[in-house]
Formats: sequence, structure tokens, C-alpha cells
Amino acid sequence: MKARIEPRGLPIELAAQYVGLSLSTFSAEVKKGLAPEPTWLTKNRKVWLREKLDDYLDRKDKGMEVSETWSDRIAKLRSNTSGAQKQKASNTHTTAGTSKRSV
Repeated sequence: MKARIEPRGLPIELAAQYVGLSLSTFSAEVKKGLAPEPTWLTKNRKVWLREKLDDYLDRKDKGMEVSETWSDRIAKLRSNTSGAQKQKASNTHTTAGTSKRSV
């Protein structure tokens, strides 16, 4: 018996089906920045990751698609990560050649 593999990356036709949209509507959502952009596997092969499609559906369910584009969301996530790294760095003090984290 062969193991069934569920692909993590979906071509655009399956990505549109996965989120329940027609190909043209999904393509328009991507173009507007409301749906996630593809991940390029090679210069000629792009796929949509299930995790990003799930996040897209979650945002739709919460009514976030109008106020926040996918690009805005990525930028916010990146800035939050950078902020957390800066905060972590500022919580580390050097005393007599040893590094101690403040509590």
C-alpha cells in the first residue's frame, strides 16, 4: 500500500479550490494583495503554501481582508519579530565579562 502524500504547496488552480474561490477571483485577490503571494520553488514553478491559505481564510473569517492586505500582515509580523529581538537584546547586560539577563 502506497502512502498518500498531501502536498504542502499547491498550484494556483488547487489553491483557489482549497479556499473555495474561482481561479479568476483568487487571482484577483492575490493581485490586490488580499490573498497570499506564491512561493517560488524554481524560476518556473510557484505554489501556494497551505499554511498561508489557512491564514488567509482565518483573516476572511474575522473580516480582516479590507483593512489589512497580505503585504501589510507580513510587514507587521516582521516588525514584531524585529522588535522582540531588540527587546531581548536590551534585556541582556554585560557584567565583569559575563552576560546576564535581567528579569
